[in-house]
Amino acid sequence: GLVLPVAQTKCLARPLGKLIDEFIAGKDQVGRAESYTRIMAGRLDILAKACGWRTLADVDAQSFLDWRRRQRASAKTLNEYLGGIRRLLAWVRKQYGVPITTLDNVEYMDERGAGTFERRALTLQEAQRLLNVAPPERRLIYVLALSTGLRRAELDSLVWGDVHLDSEAPYLRVRATYTKNRKDAFLPLIPQAAQILRAARPPHAAVDRPVLPGGVPRNRRALRRDMEAAGIAVMDANGRKFDFHALRTTACTFLLQSG
Repeated sequence: GLVLPVAQTKCLARPLGKLIDEFIAGKDQVGRAESYTRIMAGRLDILAKACGWRTLADVDAQSFLDWRRRQRASAKTLNEYLGGIRRLLAWVRKQYGVPITTLDNVEYMDERGAGTFERRALTLQEAQRLLNVAPPERRLIYVLALSTGLRRAELDSLVWGDVHLDSEAPYLRVRATYTKNRKDAFLPLIPQAAQILRAARPPHAAVDRPVLPGGVPRNRRALRRDMEAAGIAVMDANGRKFDFHALRTTACTFLLQSG
């Protein structure tokens, strides 16, 4: 009773990367959104490399705290890293019976008032200027984000089978796999969005063909170029920032203004 069973000892010696892959595969099998599992896997991989955790036995509180102390990310983001590694360790305990409590006493950071910045909405005139200067492939992204409020991953998930342009009231369906509340969402399309989608739809497009073949660009350079061409400042006079997610803020503002 003074040593761990052989199975547990072998588990502690397994490469952490393989355990992460197994953990993420289990999340996929129970239907967790692809965006959730991708972000979770990315954060766990970052932690493993930055903290020098090659095996499960290497995971310890001090290396995590040293890593966290060096980061400039928001308290919310750093808490999500801690939550991710704790979920992995809880899964290991349930799956392999290996109790690892080294991170149990690490406290979450206080998120109150710790936001890195406040987002702002575009005015109607700024939004129109952005659409006017954007090249066609990004104009489609912007008009969808501005008119539906969809998140980046939800936009990336759209295929032509989700786009219903021939009904009396055109609409989009966002599949439950990709929505935050795990329910199908049906969103009406404004005439401008429906018109741009009709022009962008290839003839005889397969239902599983992506609406945005290249997805939403993940770097900020393209958006910044379009903003500069449209005369839109990144930061306004009140210190509020405009970034891609602020297109969702803008959509919500437009809905409120229109009643």
